[in-house]
Amino acid sequence: MVSMRYSFGEKIVSLAKGQKPGKGEAVIEIMSGQEWGQSAGSFPHSKALAHIMTDIQYCKAEAFTSCILGTLSVPDRKHLDGPRHSFAFYIRKEHLIFIDDSGLAHKIVSRMQEMLFAPGDSISDFFVAFLEALIQDDSLYLQKYEQKLAAIEEQLMTEIPDHFYETIIRCRKELLVLHTYYEQLMDVGGVMENRSCTVFADPDCTFYTIFSDRAGRLHHHVEMLREYVLQIREMYQSQLNIMQNRTMNLLTVVTTIFLPLTLLAGWYGMNFTHMPELTWKYGYVGVVILSLVILGVEIYIFKKKRIL
Repeated sequence: MVSMRYSFGEKIVSLAKGQKPGKGEAVIEIMSGQEWGQSAGSFPHSKALAHIMTDIQYCKAEAFTSCILGTLSVPDRKHLDGPRHSFAFYIRKEHLIFIDDSGLAHKIVSRMQEMLFAPGDSISDFFVAFLEALIQDDSLYLQKYEQKLAAIEEQLMTEIPDHFYETIIRCRKELLVLHTYYEQLMDVGGVMENRSCTVFADPDCTFYTIFSDRAGRLHHHVEMLREYVLQIREMYQSQLNIMQNRTMNLLTVVTTIFLPLTLLAGWYGMNFTHMPELTWKYGYVGVVILSLVILGVEIYIFKKKRIL
């Protein structure tokens, strides 16, 4: 990935190689892990960042006296169970560095070049806007996810869908990823809220409070969706039980109906010499009529008892 430099004032402006930012403007850099390794020695606490960058699996922020550093591991909304976009950040008063080999940080910063910031906004204000951009469309995404679960629930009312358990297990895994992600973002927002005022001499840190609250609402929404998935699974099990009960009820009725007929067949299958019906002219017809009468009486009783 090609490294990029931007100046941050009221707008984000790309800087050419060797070009310096304007007076009073901060610098935003995006570099690869290799480039960071070559220049990290000139930054305080770079070893702490190198330690947590070895295998980025979560979102985390650590605050020191002169800087705040951490990692962001952002799940791909199209493939929540797939690889994540992971990168690190290092913030000082007038300097923000993204160490990113995934390309996500560059994509977001490029999109943010269209934004206008207020005069006097600090690099801390930019970073909270960057965090907001990470979850910008997540409310809509979760609403669509809820609609997908509602469609599964509606289908269950009429039929048992194929591969239901595979679908539910995938949903549970995806929601677990989002649940953990938003929880970690809340922690990052809390660290920034508590320490950014000290590091950046910024008297107003309420933007991080707003971000943490928004991440918390998304976290709560995911919790509701996880409960919804459990309810759908219970509904699926109930539908299976109902189908099994109907099948067992049908088998019971059929068995009960034919049990007297089986008795008749067994009784007259004995073929004893002195059974009077064996030589009776109308014996066969009589047994047929008797069987039909028994069937009629049984069906009447079952319908009256609402078994059929």
